[in-house]
Amino acid sequence: MLADKPRLGRPSKQIDETKTILETKIRVDRYGREKTCEQLAVELSGEARLQKTKPIRKPGLLAEVKEQCLKWCLKFAF
Repeated sequence: MLADKPRLGRPSKQIDETKTILETKIRVDRYGREKTCEQLAVELSGEARLQKTKPIRKPGLLAEVKEQCLKWCLKFAF
C-alpha cells in the first residue's frame, strides 16, 4: 500500500462526502466520464445548494475627488 507523505501548504477544501459524490458521478456511466470539471461542479453545487459569491464592487469616485486628481495630473504632467 502506498500512502502520501504529509504535505505543506493550505489544506484541501474538499470534504470526503464531496469526493465520494464526485467519484460516483464519474463511475456510474460513460456519460459521467465525459463531463468536464465545470459541468460536474455545477451539478455538485446544485445538489449541495452552494452558490457562488459575487465580487464586491468598488464605489465610484466622487466629483470632488475626480477634480483633485485632474488638477494633480495637469500640475505634474508638464
